[in-house]
Amino acid sequence: MSGSDNRIRKFTRISLAYPVALILVDLGLNAFAFRVVPPVVTLPPPQVVCALVISAALLIVNHTWTFGRVNLVSLMKGYNDTSNLYIVLKSVASDLNP
Repeated sequence: MSGSDNRIRKFTRISLAYPVALILVDLGLNAFAFRVVPPVVTLPPPQVVCALVISAALLIVNHTWTFGRVNLVSLMKGYNDTSNLYIVLKSVASDLNP
């Protein structure tokens, strides 16, 4: 093993240990020197959860309608801009014409 390999291993260990050591020192300082208390995470109020559920449902409906409509129009007009649509149309054509 050459000196270069030893140097690379040494700096690799330092590079891996340095962030872990910093985090441990930081947690120790926060816990013992500064008496920082970790925040308590709770669920949002039921009204906020209800609003999030409604907006998620609206986004799903909008996404489904928009992309479904775009794909139907492109099929009707014969557009094959996307690779997926091109593959589908090519496989359908090859299935119809043996």
